[in-house]
Amino acid sequence: MIERVAIIGWGRLARHLAARLQQVDIEVVSVHTRSKANLHTVPAGVDALMVAVSDDAIAAVAAALPSGPDAPRRIHHAGSVPLSHLGEDLARAGVIWPPQTFADTEQAFDWDAVPIAVQSDDPAIVALAKKLSPRAFELSEPKRIALHLGAVLAGNLTAAWLGQVAAYCTAHDLPFDALHPLVHQSIAAALVDGAKPTGPAARNDRAVLTAQRAKLSATPELQRIYASLTDAILAQHGHAPL
Repeated sequence: MIERVAIIGWGRLARHLAARLQQVDIEVVSVHTRSKANLHTVPAGVDALMVAVSDDAIAAVAAALPSGPDAPRRIHHAGSVPLSHLGEDLARAGVIWPPQTFADTEQAFDWDAVPIAVQSDDPAIVALAKKLSPRAFELSEPKRIALHLGAVLAGNLTAAWLGQVAAYCTAHDLPFDALHPLVHQSIAAALVDGAKPTGPAARNDRAVLTAQRAKLSATPELQRIYASLTDAILAQHGHAPL
């Protein structure tokens, strides 16, 4: 059973994790920076070390942590980082990764609604994940890494695309917030299994599509993305590409 933890790192995820751990009666004994001197001050009696640092720092941080048969369990929270980055004793290691973005504020967060992917052979680590969220589920390493890519495609790239659209609206003196309800409705529909986008590509309205693509000639990157995504919608509906 994991009842007392130390957290390594203090970014957005670490702060939200600390708040959730306290909610579920897991004691956060200490918080540590990435410096070696600080890492060696982990107090005795801690059940697990939760390594919440940037992906490329996990292996180096793990190498500086206390080791040996009596050392605490090790857990990292990165979707695409192999478990082996935590060191050699993988029987007492695990990954607890929420495919979620966390705000840079201390606002309340509904952990009960957050899925958590957990990879570990240690029942105590699996139990901790399920305590953090009732939607926790076990996932193999290859599946976790594949799901992380899915998270990037669905989350980061969607946000990047909407940023491109916002810039387009600003450049043309248009109110981007007028499109917010459409975005919310479109995403809600897309999250329904099997839903297909509507609009001119779905209708195979070639004249409109050609005109819109031409209108974006002043912004080649936006035009390229438009053409690629339009072809994807056309294909979904059984139409030929532009």
